[in-house]
Amino acid sequence: MTGARAVTLIDLALPAPAQPHPLACRAFQFRPSLQKRHFLGCTMRTKLLVWSIVVCLAPALQAQQWPGYSPYGMPAQGFPTPPMPMNPYGHGNNTYPQGYVQPAAPTQGGAPRVYYGEFPNAVQQPAQAPVSPPQPRYIPTQSSTGAGNANGGTMYYYYPSSPYSPTPYNYYPYGQLGRSMPAPLPSKAVGWPNPTPRHAKPDAANDEPRAEMQRLAALPFHRQPKDTFWISAEYMALLARPMRVSGPLLSTGSATDSAPGALGQIATTVLFPTQDIDFGLFSGVRVNSGLFLDDADRISLELQGFYQSPNTSTHAAAGDSTGNPVLARPVFNVTANREGAFVNTLPGTIQGSINFDFKSQMFGAELNARMHSYWWQRFHSDFLVGFRYVGLQESMRVTESIQPLTANFLTFQGGVVNAPNSLFDDDSFRTTNNFFGPQIGTRLSWEYGYANFDFFAKLALGGSVQRTTIEGATTLVTPNGNTVAPGGIIALPSNNGTYTRTILGIVPEFGVNVGVDVTQQVRVQLGYSFLLWNQVARPGGAFDRNVNPSQVPGSPTFGAPGGGTSPVFRFNDELFWAHSFNIGLHFHY
Repeated sequence: MTGARAVTLIDLALPAPAQPHPLACRAFQFRPSLQKRHFLGCTMRTKLLVWSIVVCLAPALQAQQWPGYSPYGMPAQGFPTPPMPMNPYGHGNNTYPQGYVQPAAPTQGGAPRVYYGEFPNAVQQPAQAPVSPPQPRYIPTQSSTGAGNANGGTMYYYYPSSPYSPTPYNYYPYGQLGRSMPAPLPSKAVGWPNPTPRHAKPDAANDEPRAEMQRLAALPFHRQPKDTFWISAEYMALLARPMRVSGPLLSTGSATDSAPGALGQIATTVLFPTQDIDFGLFSGVRVNSGLFLDDADRISLELQGFYQSPNTSTHAAAGDSTGNPVLARPVFNVTANREGAFVNTLPGTIQGSINFDFKSQMFGAELNARMHSYWWQRFHSDFLVGFRYVGLQESMRVTESIQPLTANFLTFQGGVVNAPNSLFDDDSFRTTNNFFGPQIGTRLSWEYGYANFDFFAKLALGGSVQRTTIEGATTLVTPNGNTVAPGGIIALPSNNGTYTRTILGIVPEFGVNVGVDVTQQVRVQLGYSFLLWNQVARPGGAFDRNVNPSQVPGSPTFGAPGGGTSPVFRFNDELFWAHSFNIGLHFHY
Protein backbone atom coordinates (compact mmCIF):
# COMPACT_ATOMS: atom_id res chain seq x y z
CA MET A 1 0.00 0.00 0.00
CA THR A 2 2.85 2.34 0.75
CA GLY A 3 4.58 1.58 -2.52
CA ALA A 4 1.37 2.04 -4.51
CA ARG A 5 0.75 5.41 -2.84
CA ALA A 6 4.23 6.58 -3.81
CA VAL A 7 3.73 5.55 -7.37
CA THR A 8 0.48 7.46 -7.51
CA LEU A 9 2.23 10.65 -6.32
CA ILE A 10 4.94 10.29 -8.93
CA ASP A 11 2.37 9.73 -11.63
CA LEU A 12 0.53 12.86 -10.64
CA ALA A 13 3.71 14.91 -10.72
CA LEU A 14 4.71 13.83 -14.21
CA PRO A 15 2.98 15.34 -17.24
CA ALA A 16 0.35 13.28 -18.96
CA PRO A 17 1.63 11.33 -21.91
CA ALA A 18 0.65 12.45 -25.36
CA GLN A 19 -1.79 10.44 -27.45
CA PRO A 20 0.08 7.79 -29.38
CA HIS A 21 0.08 7.82 -33.14
CA PRO A 22 -2.11 5.15 -34.66
CA LEU A 23 0.88 3.62 -36.42
CA ALA A 24 3.09 3.72 -33.37
CA CYS A 25 4.45 0.57 -31.80
CA ARG A 26 2.21 -1.10 -29.32
CA ALA A 27 4.96 -0.97 -26.80
CA PHE A 28 4.22 2.70 -26.22
CA GLN A 29 0.72 1.82 -25.11
CA PHE A 30 2.15 0.12 -22.06
CA ARG A 31 4.34 3.06 -21.01
CA PRO A 32 2.42 3.77 -17.78
CA SER A 33 2.85 0.26 -16.65
CA LEU A 34 6.55 0.38 -17.43
CA GLN A 35 6.90 3.53 -15.44
CA LYS A 36 5.05 2.02 -12.58
CA ARG A 37 7.24 -1.03 -12.54
CA HIS A 38 10.39 1.12 -12.67
CA PHE A 39 9.45 3.30 -9.71
CA LEU A 40 8.12 0.40 -7.70
CA GLY A 41 11.62 -0.97 -7.75
CA CYS A 42 13.15 2.27 -6.29
CA THR A 43 13.59 3.21 -2.67
CA MET A 44 11.84 6.16 -1.03
CA ARG A 45 15.12 8.23 -0.90
CA THR A 46 15.71 7.79 -4.63
CA LYS A 47 12.15 8.79 -5.44
CA LEU A 48 12.36 11.99 -3.37
CA LEU A 49 15.69 12.93 -5.00
CA VAL A 50 14.33 12.49 -8.49
CA TRP A 51 11.23 14.49 -7.63
CA SER A 52 13.29 17.41 -6.23
CA ILE A 53 15.51 17.57 -9.35
CA VAL A 54 12.50 17.66 -11.63
CA VAL A 55 10.77 20.41 -9.61
CA CYS A 56 13.92 22.65 -9.58
CA LEU A 57 14.94 22.27 -13.21
CA ALA A 58 11.49 22.65 -14.78
CA PRO A 59 11.27 26.54 -14.43
CA ALA A 60 14.90 27.02 -15.52
CA LEU A 61 14.42 24.97 -18.67
CA GLN A 62 11.37 27.00 -19.63
CA ALA A 63 13.01 30.53 -19.08
CA GLN A 64 14.68 32.58 -21.87
CA GLN A 65 18.13 34.22 -21.78
CA TRP A 66 18.27 37.88 -20.48
CA PRO A 67 19.95 40.37 -22.81
CA GLY A 68 23.74 40.71 -22.55
CA TYR A 69 23.77 44.40 -21.73
CA SER A 70 23.00 45.95 -18.39
CA PRO A 71 19.73 47.75 -17.60
CA TYR A 72 19.40 51.46 -18.13
CA GLY A 73 21.23 53.55 -15.48
CA MET A 74 20.36 56.76 -13.76
CA PRO A 75 20.03 59.93 -15.91
CA ALA A 76 23.19 61.99 -16.39
CA GLN A 77 23.84 65.15 -14.37
CA GLY A 78 21.58 68.02 -15.36
CA PHE A 79 18.70 65.83 -16.62
CA PRO A 80 15.49 65.31 -14.60
CA THR A 81 14.39 61.88 -13.49
CA PRO A 82 11.09 61.18 -15.31
CA PRO A 83 8.40 58.71 -14.24
CA MET A 84 8.73 55.11 -15.36
CA PRO A 85 5.55 54.12 -17.24
CA MET A 86 4.96 50.52 -18.33
CA ASN A 87 4.66 50.22 -22.10
CA PRO A 88 4.61 47.11 -24.27
CA TYR A 89 7.95 46.37 -25.85
CA GLY A 90 8.26 47.18 -29.55
CA HIS A 91 7.44 44.73 -32.32
CA GLY A 92 10.12 43.01 -34.33
CA ASN A 93 12.34 42.16 -31.37
CA ASN A 94 12.43 38.46 -30.58
CA THR A 95 14.63 38.83 -27.52
CA TYR A 96 11.68 38.95 -25.13
CA PRO A 97 8.72 36.57 -25.00
CA GLN A 98 5.38 37.50 -26.42
CA GLY A 99 3.44 39.84 -24.14
CA TYR A 100 6.47 40.81 -22.01
CA VAL A 101 6.13 44.33 -20.56
CA GLN A 102 9.42 46.30 -20.40
CA PRO A 103 9.86 49.60 -18.40
CA ALA A 104 10.19 52.47 -20.87
CA ALA A 105 13.40 54.57 -20.80
CA PRO A 106 13.15 58.16 -19.48
CA THR A 107 12.96 60.59 -22.37
CA GLN A 108 14.50 64.03 -22.92
CA GLY A 109 12.85 66.05 -25.66
CA GLY A 110 14.92 67.75 -28.31
CA ALA A 111 18.17 65.88 -27.64
CA PRO A 112 20.91 66.99 -30.09
CA ARG A 113 22.79 64.68 -32.33
CA VAL A 114 25.73 63.26 -30.43
CA TYR A 115 29.26 63.62 -31.78
CA TYR A 116 31.57 61.12 -30.15
CA GLY A 117 35.10 62.47 -29.97
CA GLU A 118 36.35 66.01 -29.46
CA PHE A 119 37.43 66.86 -33.01
CA PRO A 120 35.21 68.20 -35.80
CA ASN A 121 36.07 65.25 -38.05
CA ALA A 122 34.80 62.74 -35.51
CA VAL A 123 32.17 60.29 -36.71
CA GLN A 124 28.58 61.52 -36.45
CA GLN A 125 26.19 59.02 -34.95
CA PRO A 126 22.61 58.39 -36.04
CA ALA A 127 19.97 60.47 -34.34
CA GLN A 128 19.01 58.76 -31.11
CA ALA A 129 15.61 58.64 -29.56
CA PRO A 130 15.04 61.65 -27.29
CA VAL A 131 16.14 60.09 -24.04
CA SER A 132 18.14 61.20 -21.03
CA PRO A 133 21.76 59.98 -21.34
CA PRO A 134 22.78 57.67 -18.52
CA GLN A 135 25.37 58.38 -15.90
CA PRO A 136 28.87 57.36 -17.11
CA ARG A 137 30.47 54.35 -15.48
CA TYR A 138 33.68 56.39 -15.04
CA ILE A 139 35.02 59.87 -15.81
CA PRO A 140 37.28 60.10 -18.86
CA THR A 141 40.29 62.37 -19.00
CA GLN A 142 38.81 64.50 -21.78
CA SER A 143 35.34 65.57 -22.73
CA SER A 144 33.47 67.38 -25.43
CA THR A 145 31.51 70.44 -24.45
CA GLY A 146 29.45 70.88 -27.54
CA ALA A 147 26.10 71.55 -25.89
CA GLY A 148 24.75 73.03 -22.71
CA ASN A 149 22.39 71.30 -20.33
CA ALA A 150 19.13 72.63 -18.96
CA ASN A 151 20.64 74.55 -16.08
CA GLY A 152 23.28 76.40 -18.14
CA GLY A 153 26.23 74.15 -17.24
CA THR A 154 28.34 71.99 -19.46
CA MET A 155 27.18 68.68 -20.97
CA TYR A 156 29.87 66.01 -21.30
CA TYR A 157 29.53 63.29 -23.92
CA TYR A 158 31.46 60.16 -23.09
CA TYR A 159 32.42 56.97 -24.89
CA PRO A 160 31.83 54.64 -21.96
CA SER A 161 33.95 51.56 -22.69
CA SER A 162 34.45 49.56 -19.53
CA PRO A 163 38.13 49.26 -18.56
CA TYR A 164 37.38 46.13 -16.53
CA SER A 165 35.52 43.89 -18.99
CA PRO A 166 37.44 41.47 -21.29
CA THR A 167 36.07 43.26 -24.36
CA PRO A 168 34.82 46.84 -24.48
CA TYR A 169 31.09 47.29 -24.59
CA ASN A 170 28.91 50.19 -25.62
CA TYR A 171 26.05 51.45 -23.54
CA TYR A 172 22.87 52.40 -25.40
CA PRO A 173 19.60 53.73 -24.05
CA TYR A 174 16.54 51.63 -24.77
CA GLY A 175 14.52 52.46 -27.83
CA GLN A 176 11.03 53.79 -27.65
CA LEU A 177 7.89 52.14 -28.78
CA GLY A 178 8.05 51.15 -32.43
CA ARG A 179 11.82 51.74 -32.74
CA SER A 180 14.54 49.18 -33.14
CA MET A 181 17.89 49.28 -31.34
CA PRO A 182 20.38 51.76 -32.91
CA ALA A 183 23.31 50.61 -34.93
CA PRO A 184 26.50 49.79 -32.99
CA LEU A 185 29.08 52.53 -32.50
CA PRO A 186 31.85 52.72 -35.10
CA SER A 187 35.43 51.91 -34.32
CA LYS A 188 37.24 54.42 -32.14
CA ALA A 189 38.33 57.47 -34.17
CA VAL A 190 41.51 59.49 -33.79
CA GLY A 191 41.26 62.05 -31.04
CA TRP A 192 38.74 60.22 -28.85
CA PRO A 193 39.39 60.65 -25.12
CA ASN A 194 41.18 57.83 -23.36
CA PRO A 195 39.31 56.25 -20.45
CA THR A 196 40.46 56.92 -16.93
CA PRO A 197 40.41 54.06 -14.40
CA ARG A 198 38.01 54.37 -11.52
CA HIS A 199 40.73 54.70 -8.97
CA ALA A 200 42.32 57.72 -10.77
CA LYS A 201 41.51 61.13 -9.36
CA PRO A 202 39.58 63.18 -11.96
CA ASP A 203 40.87 66.65 -12.70
CA ALA A 204 37.88 68.01 -14.58
CA ALA A 205 37.37 70.69 -11.92
CA ASN A 206 40.94 71.89 -12.39
CA ASP A 207 40.33 72.44 -16.10
CA GLU A 208 37.54 74.96 -15.53
CA PRO A 209 39.75 77.92 -14.43
CA ARG A 210 42.11 77.16 -17.29
CA ALA A 211 39.27 77.15 -19.77
CA GLU A 212 37.97 80.45 -18.34
CA MET A 213 41.41 82.03 -18.75
CA GLN A 214 41.59 80.83 -22.35
CA ARG A 215 38.14 82.25 -23.00
CA LEU A 216 39.10 85.65 -21.58
CA ALA A 217 42.37 85.68 -23.49
CA ALA A 218 40.48 85.16 -26.74
CA LEU A 219 38.26 88.20 -26.17
CA PRO A 220 39.20 91.32 -28.14
CA PHE A 221 40.41 94.45 -26.36
CA HIS A 222 37.53 96.76 -25.40
CA ARG A 223 38.85 99.54 -27.64
CA GLN A 224 40.67 99.63 -30.92
CA PRO A 225 44.37 100.41 -30.18
CA LYS A 226 44.95 102.93 -32.95
CA ASP A 227 46.83 105.74 -31.18
CA THR A 228 49.63 107.56 -32.98
CA PHE A 229 51.30 109.47 -30.14
CA TRP A 230 50.74 110.65 -26.58
CA ILE A 231 51.99 113.46 -24.38
CA SER A 232 51.42 114.25 -20.71
CA ALA A 233 52.40 117.05 -18.35
CA GLU A 234 52.21 116.71 -14.59
CA TYR A 235 52.91 118.75 -11.51
CA MET A 236 55.17 116.88 -9.08
CA ALA A 237 55.46 117.29 -5.34
CA LEU A 238 58.55 115.46 -4.10
CA LEU A 239 59.60 114.56 -0.59
CA ALA A 240 63.28 113.52 -0.30
CA ARG A 241 65.23 111.91 2.49
CA PRO A 242 66.68 114.50 4.92
CA MET A 243 70.43 115.12 4.80
CA ARG A 244 72.65 113.76 7.53
CA VAL A 245 75.36 116.02 9.04
CA SER A 246 78.68 114.70 10.33
CA GLY A 247 78.66 116.74 13.52
CA PRO A 248 77.52 119.90 15.31
CA LEU A 249 78.16 123.19 13.51
CA LEU A 250 77.06 125.77 16.12
CA SER A 251 77.07 125.74 19.90
CA THR A 252 76.77 128.05 22.87
CA GLY A 253 78.25 128.02 26.34
CA SER A 254 79.60 130.10 29.19
CA ALA A 255 82.33 132.72 28.93
CA THR A 256 83.80 131.36 32.16
CA ASP A 257 84.52 127.92 30.67
CA SER A 258 88.11 127.10 29.74
CA ALA A 259 86.99 126.63 26.12
CA PRO A 260 83.63 128.39 25.66
CA GLY A 261 81.35 126.45 23.31
CA ALA A 262 83.59 123.36 23.10
CA LEU A 263 81.89 119.98 23.39
CA GLY A 264 82.30 118.44 26.81
CA GLN A 265 82.19 121.73 28.70
CA ILE A 266 79.57 121.96 31.44
CA ALA A 267 77.66 124.90 29.93
CA THR A 268 77.99 123.89 26.25
CA THR A 269 74.80 123.30 24.28
CA VAL A 270 74.54 122.35 20.61
CA LEU A 271 72.38 124.87 18.76
CA PHE A 272 72.56 123.54 15.21
CA PRO A 273 71.87 121.04 13.81
CA THR A 274 69.81 119.11 16.29
CA GLN A 275 68.45 116.76 13.60
CA ASP A 276 68.95 115.91 9.94
CA ILE A 277 68.47 118.74 7.44
CA ASP A 278 64.92 118.51 6.04
CA PHE A 279 64.28 120.30 2.75
CA GLY A 280 60.51 119.95 2.94
CA LEU A 281 58.32 119.47 -0.12
CA PHE A 282 59.90 120.06 -3.53
CA SER A 283 57.86 121.33 -6.48
CA GLY A 284 58.54 120.35 -10.06
CA VAL A 285 57.19 119.14 -13.36
CA ARG A 286 57.33 115.90 -15.31
CA VAL A 287 56.76 115.58 -19.05
CA ASN A 288 56.19 112.32 -20.90
CA SER A 289 55.78 111.84 -24.64
CA GLY A 290 55.73 108.84 -26.93
CA LEU A 291 55.25 107.73 -30.51
CA PHE A 292 53.87 104.41 -31.78
CA LEU A 293 55.91 102.86 -34.58
CA ASP A 294 53.27 100.50 -35.99
CA ASP A 295 49.56 100.54 -36.80
CA ALA A 296 48.66 97.93 -34.16
CA ASP A 297 50.16 99.96 -31.25
CA ARG A 298 52.58 97.20 -30.35
CA ILE A 299 55.91 99.08 -30.37
CA SER A 300 56.58 102.63 -29.23
CA LEU A 301 59.37 105.01 -28.25
CA GLU A 302 59.06 107.07 -25.08
CA LEU A 303 60.93 110.13 -23.84
CA GLN A 304 60.38 111.26 -20.26
CA GLY A 305 61.97 113.83 -18.00
CA PHE A 306 61.41 115.58 -14.69
CA TYR A 307 62.82 118.66 -13.01
CA GLN A 308 62.55 119.72 -9.38
CA SER A 309 63.17 123.32 -8.45
CA PRO A 310 65.87 123.69 -5.75
CA ASN A 311 64.80 123.77 -2.14
CA THR A 312 66.81 125.42 0.60
CA SER A 313 67.11 125.15 4.33
CA THR A 314 68.71 127.98 6.29
CA HIS A 315 69.66 128.74 9.85
CA ALA A 316 71.14 131.92 11.28
CA ALA A 317 72.36 133.17 14.64
CA ALA A 318 73.88 136.48 15.83
CA GLY A 319 75.03 138.15 19.03
CA ASP A 320 74.02 141.56 20.25
CA SER A 321 76.19 144.65 20.32
CA THR A 322 77.75 143.62 23.66
CA GLY A 323 78.70 140.13 22.45
CA ASN A 324 75.96 138.08 24.07
CA PRO A 325 75.31 135.18 24.00
CA VAL A 326 78.32 133.00 23.37
CA LEU A 327 78.36 131.57 19.83
CA ALA A 328 81.07 129.15 18.77
CA ARG A 329 82.10 126.67 16.02
CA PRO A 330 82.94 123.39 17.82
CA VAL A 331 85.81 121.27 16.38
CA PHE A 332 88.33 118.71 17.57
CA ASN A 333 91.76 120.28 18.00
CA VAL A 334 94.24 117.72 16.67
CA THR A 335 97.21 119.75 17.94
CA ALA A 336 95.99 119.78 21.55
CA ASN A 337 94.19 116.42 21.05
CA ARG A 338 91.01 117.66 22.69
CA GLU A 339 87.70 119.33 21.91
CA GLY A 340 87.91 123.02 21.08
CA ALA A 341 85.92 125.82 19.43
CA PHE A 342 86.39 128.96 17.33
CA VAL A 343 84.43 131.74 19.01
CA ASN A 344 82.14 133.90 16.89
CA THR A 345 80.56 135.95 19.69
CA LEU A 346 82.01 136.47 23.16
CA PRO A 347 80.63 138.97 25.73
CA GLY A 348 82.63 142.21 25.79
CA THR A 349 85.24 140.87 23.36
CA ILE A 350 83.88 140.18 19.86
CA GLN A 351 80.48 140.34 18.24
CA GLY A 352 79.47 138.30 15.23
CA SER A 353 76.84 136.52 13.18
CA ILE A 354 76.73 133.16 11.40
CA ASN A 355 74.60 131.72 8.59
CA PHE A 356 74.04 128.14 7.37
CA ASP A 357 72.62 127.59 3.90
CA PHE A 358 71.70 124.18 2.47
CA LYS A 359 70.36 123.57 -1.02
CA SER A 360 69.14 120.46 -2.85
CA GLN A 361 67.84 119.81 -6.35
CA MET A 362 66.93 116.68 -8.32
CA PHE A 363 66.24 116.01 -12.02
CA GLY A 364 66.32 113.17 -14.52
CA ALA A 365 65.45 111.85 -17.96
CA GLU A 366 64.95 108.51 -19.70
CA LEU A 367 64.50 107.10 -23.20
CA ASN A 368 62.67 103.78 -23.54
CA ALA A 369 61.41 101.37 -26.16
CA ARG A 370 58.11 99.79 -25.15
CA MET A 371 56.49 96.56 -26.35
CA HIS A 372 52.72 96.63 -25.75
CA SER A 373 50.23 93.79 -25.25
CA TYR A 374 46.43 93.89 -25.01
CA TRP A 375 44.74 90.94 -23.34
CA TRP A 376 41.71 89.83 -21.36
CA GLN A 377 39.63 92.59 -22.96
CA ARG A 378 40.62 95.33 -20.47
CA PHE A 379 44.30 94.76 -19.61
CA HIS A 380 47.11 96.68 -21.30
CA SER A 381 50.67 95.75 -20.40
CA ASP A 382 54.04 96.70 -21.79
CA PHE A 383 57.68 95.80 -21.28
CA LEU A 384 60.31 98.50 -21.60
CA VAL A 385 64.03 98.58 -22.29
CA GLY A 386 65.85 101.88 -22.20
CA PHE A 387 68.44 104.22 -20.74
CA ARG A 388 68.09 106.39 -17.64
CA TYR A 389 69.78 109.43 -16.17
CA VAL A 390 69.23 110.79 -12.65
CA GLY A 391 70.98 113.80 -11.13
CA LEU A 392 71.20 115.15 -7.58
CA GLN A 393 72.95 118.43 -6.74
CA GLU A 394 73.33 119.68 -3.17
CA SER A 395 75.41 122.20 -1.28
CA MET A 396 76.20 123.38 2.23
CA ARG A 397 77.69 126.80 2.95
CA VAL A 398 78.71 128.30 6.29
CA THR A 399 79.51 132.03 6.43
CA GLU A 400 80.32 134.20 9.42
CA SER A 401 81.23 137.79 10.13
CA ILE A 402 83.22 138.96 13.21
CA GLN A 403 83.79 142.52 14.52
CA PRO A 404 86.23 143.19 17.40
CA LEU A 405 84.87 144.88 20.56
CA THR A 406 88.26 145.10 22.27
CA ALA A 407 91.68 145.73 20.80
CA ASN A 408 94.31 143.09 20.07
CA PHE A 409 92.05 140.05 20.52
CA LEU A 410 91.06 139.14 16.93
CA THR A 411 93.85 138.02 14.56
CA PHE A 412 94.32 137.41 10.82
CA GLN A 413 97.31 135.40 9.59
CA GLY A 414 99.18 136.22 12.80
CA GLY A 415 98.37 139.97 12.87
CA VAL A 416 95.77 141.68 15.05
CA VAL A 417 92.48 142.98 13.72
CA ASN A 418 91.01 146.04 15.37
CA ALA A 419 87.95 148.15 14.60
CA PRO A 420 86.82 149.27 12.14
CA ASN A 421 88.36 146.23 10.44
CA SER A 422 86.54 142.89 10.50
CA LEU A 423 86.86 139.27 9.40
CA PHE A 424 84.65 137.29 7.07
CA ASP A 425 85.15 133.50 6.56
CA ASP A 426 83.40 131.09 4.20
CA ASP A 427 83.23 127.25 4.13
CA SER A 428 81.58 125.72 1.06
CA PHE A 429 80.79 122.05 0.27
CA ARG A 430 79.09 121.07 -3.00
CA THR A 431 78.21 117.57 -4.17
CA THR A 432 76.94 116.30 -7.51
CA ASN A 433 75.66 112.77 -8.18
CA ASN A 434 74.97 111.64 -11.74
CA PHE A 435 73.62 108.19 -12.56
CA PHE A 436 73.86 106.73 -16.08
CA GLY A 437 72.69 103.25 -16.94
CA PRO A 438 70.35 100.94 -18.82
CA GLN A 439 67.02 100.03 -17.34
CA ILE A 440 64.20 97.54 -17.78
CA GLY A 441 60.65 97.74 -16.53
CA THR A 442 57.03 96.88 -16.99
CA ARG A 443 53.64 98.48 -16.69
CA LEU A 444 50.21 96.92 -16.21
CA SER A 445 47.05 98.93 -16.90
CA TRP A 446 43.40 98.06 -16.37
CA GLU A 447 40.81 100.09 -18.25
CA TYR A 448 37.17 100.05 -17.25
CA GLY A 449 34.72 102.60 -18.58
CA TYR A 450 36.11 106.06 -17.94
CA ALA A 451 38.64 104.85 -15.35
CA ASN A 452 42.21 103.73 -15.81
CA PHE A 453 44.44 102.11 -13.19
CA ASP A 454 48.07 101.26 -13.83
CA PHE A 455 51.10 100.02 -11.91
CA PHE A 456 54.68 100.35 -13.11
CA ALA A 457 58.08 99.15 -11.96
CA LYS A 458 61.56 99.99 -13.27
CA LEU A 459 65.08 98.91 -12.41
CA ALA A 460 68.20 100.70 -13.64
CA LEU A 461 71.78 99.52 -13.07
CA GLY A 462 74.79 101.55 -14.10
CA GLY A 463 77.41 103.93 -12.81
CA SER A 464 77.02 106.66 -10.22
CA VAL A 465 79.52 109.47 -10.71
CA GLN A 466 80.11 111.29 -7.40
CA ARG A 467 81.84 114.65 -7.27
CA THR A 468 82.55 116.73 -4.18
CA THR A 469 83.99 120.25 -4.25
CA ILE A 470 85.34 121.90 -1.08
CA GLU A 471 86.32 125.56 -0.94
CA GLY A 472 87.22 127.74 2.05
CA ALA A 473 88.49 131.30 2.46
CA THR A 474 88.92 134.07 5.05
CA THR A 475 88.73 137.73 4.11
CA LEU A 476 90.08 140.72 6.02
CA VAL A 477 87.72 143.61 5.38
CA THR A 478 89.24 147.10 5.78
CA PRO A 479 88.26 150.57 4.59
CA ASN A 480 91.26 150.48 2.28
CA GLY A 481 90.44 147.11 0.69
CA ASN A 482 90.09 143.41 1.32
CA THR A 483 92.65 140.66 1.78
CA VAL A 484 91.74 137.04 1.08
CA ALA A 485 93.53 134.01 2.55
CA PRO A 486 92.79 130.36 1.66
CA GLY A 487 90.93 128.39 4.28
CA GLY A 488 87.96 129.02 6.51
CA ILE A 489 87.24 126.95 9.64
CA ILE A 490 86.46 123.42 8.36
CA ALA A 491 87.35 123.96 4.67
CA LEU A 492 91.13 124.38 4.82
CA PRO A 493 94.04 123.87 2.43
CA SER A 494 94.37 120.23 3.52
CA ASN A 495 90.92 119.29 2.21
CA ASN A 496 90.12 122.01 -0.31
CA GLY A 497 89.66 120.73 -3.86
CA THR A 498 87.46 118.57 -6.10
CA TYR A 499 87.11 114.82 -5.59
CA THR A 500 85.48 112.44 -8.07
CA ARG A 501 84.80 108.72 -8.21
CA THR A 502 82.45 106.30 -10.01
CA ILE A 503 80.70 103.44 -8.21
CA LEU A 504 77.95 100.95 -8.97
CA GLY A 505 74.55 102.60 -8.98
CA ILE A 506 71.18 100.91 -8.56
CA VAL A 507 68.04 102.96 -9.09
CA PRO A 508 64.69 101.13 -8.78
CA GLU A 509 61.37 102.94 -9.05
CA PHE A 510 57.76 101.84 -8.81
CA GLY A 511 54.43 103.62 -8.66
CA VAL A 512 50.71 103.68 -9.35
CA ASN A 513 48.46 106.00 -11.35
CA VAL A 514 44.70 106.51 -11.43
CA GLY A 515 43.13 108.29 -14.37
CA VAL A 516 39.67 109.42 -15.46
CA ASP A 517 38.84 110.10 -19.12
CA VAL A 518 37.17 113.48 -19.54
CA THR A 519 37.11 113.07 -23.34
CA GLN A 520 38.16 110.36 -25.75
CA GLN A 521 41.64 111.89 -25.98
CA VAL A 522 42.16 113.65 -22.62
CA ARG A 523 42.62 112.02 -19.23
CA VAL A 524 43.09 113.55 -15.78
CA GLN A 525 45.66 111.54 -13.86
CA LEU A 526 46.78 111.23 -10.24
CA GLY A 527 49.76 109.19 -9.19
CA TYR A 528 52.42 108.22 -6.68
CA SER A 529 55.94 106.88 -7.17
CA PHE A 530 58.87 105.87 -5.00
CA LEU A 531 62.49 106.12 -6.16
CA LEU A 532 65.51 104.60 -4.44
CA TRP A 533 69.21 105.31 -5.04
CA ASN A 534 71.67 102.98 -3.37
CA GLN A 535 74.62 105.40 -2.78
CA VAL A 536 74.93 109.17 -3.02
CA ALA A 537 77.44 111.69 -1.68
CA ARG A 538 75.90 114.58 0.24
CA PRO A 539 77.58 117.72 1.61
CA GLY A 540 76.44 117.09 5.16
CA GLY A 541 78.83 114.16 5.35
CA ALA A 542 81.70 115.76 3.42
CA PHE A 543 83.38 117.76 6.23
CA ASP A 544 85.78 116.61 8.91
CA ARG A 545 85.62 117.92 12.49
CA ASN A 546 89.30 117.20 13.08
CA VAL A 547 91.04 120.55 12.56
CA ASN A 548 94.65 121.71 12.85
CA PRO A 549 94.37 125.37 14.03
CA SER A 550 97.65 126.25 12.35
CA GLN A 551 95.79 126.17 8.99
CA VAL A 552 93.02 128.57 10.09
CA PRO A 553 93.84 132.18 9.05
CA GLY A 554 91.87 133.63 12.00
CA SER A 555 93.57 131.41 14.63
CA PRO A 556 96.16 132.90 17.05
CA THR A 557 98.37 129.84 16.28
CA PHE A 558 98.19 130.26 12.49
CA GLY A 559 101.36 129.03 10.80
CA ALA A 560 102.66 127.13 13.85
CA PRO A 561 104.47 123.91 12.98
CA GLY A 562 103.11 120.44 13.82
CA GLY A 563 99.61 119.07 14.19
CA GLY A 564 99.39 117.13 10.93
CA THR A 565 97.24 117.70 7.88
CA SER A 566 93.71 117.92 9.16
CA PRO A 567 90.97 118.06 8.12
CA VAL A 568 90.97 115.50 5.29
CA PHE A 569 88.28 114.43 2.82
CA ARG A 570 86.63 111.03 2.71
CA PHE A 571 83.62 109.92 0.66
CA ASN A 572 80.77 109.30 3.05
CA ASP A 573 77.88 107.70 1.14
CA GLU A 574 74.31 107.29 2.20
CA LEU A 575 71.07 105.80 0.87
CA PHE A 576 68.76 108.22 -0.89
CA TRP A 577 65.01 107.91 -1.46
CA ALA A 578 62.25 110.16 -2.73
CA HIS A 579 58.45 110.04 -2.65
CA SER A 580 56.66 111.90 -5.42
CA PHE A 581 53.00 112.77 -5.92
CA ASN A 582 51.78 113.91 -9.30
CA ILE A 583 48.66 115.34 -10.92
CA GLY A 584 48.30 116.28 -14.55
CA LEU A 585 46.76 115.79 -17.98
CA HIS A 586 47.40 112.98 -20.44
CA PHE A 587 46.61 113.50 -24.12
CA HIS A 588 46.66 110.68 -26.68
CA TYR A 589 45.71 110.74 -30.32
